[in-house]
Amino acid sequence: MIKATKVALALCAAIVCGCSHPDPNVLTFSGSSVGREGQVLRTQLARFEQSHPGLRVALRTTPDAADQRHQLYVQWLNGWASDPDVLQLDVIWTAEFAAAGWIARLDRFHPKVDDFFAAAVAADQWNGALYAQPWFVDVGMLYRRTDLAPEPPRSLDDLGQARQESA
Repeated sequence: MIKATKVALALCAAIVCGCSHPDPNVLTFSGSSVGREGQVLRTQLARFEQSHPGLRVALRTTPDAADQRHQLYVQWLNGWASDPDVLQLDVIWTAEFAAAGWIARLDRFHPKVDDFFAAAVAADQWNGALYAQPWFVDVGMLYRRTDLAPEPPRSLDDLGQARQESA
């Protein structure tokens, strides 16, 4: 789930980076508005507005399909559109958008990244600088039945061995 502080950091970063929206008190946030993710996003944006009186966040809905969202972003950014101020990126777009000069570095804001997987943070960097922050990470999980494997495996070989012993 999205933490309010992480959304607030992203939104504040967009403000400080100098959003070019005609109304400096309105931030545009692009992303999906469908399903559970859309519900969480709307809730977090409302929380941000409550904690930052005088600022309003406008959600600019984008297609949920990654290829369609990417194409839309490329059109907007290549044309130097004045909004959206904050983008919901796929991890593989960070380098492309940073190299094109379409997104701003976040290093100067010293965002806390210790709570994220190192690989996710590394994917949000380009040429040694941080350009994005993980939103959510699709991570597969492995669960262990303690009745069948009382000790956790320390390697994939241990996991295979435990499987053979329980069969």
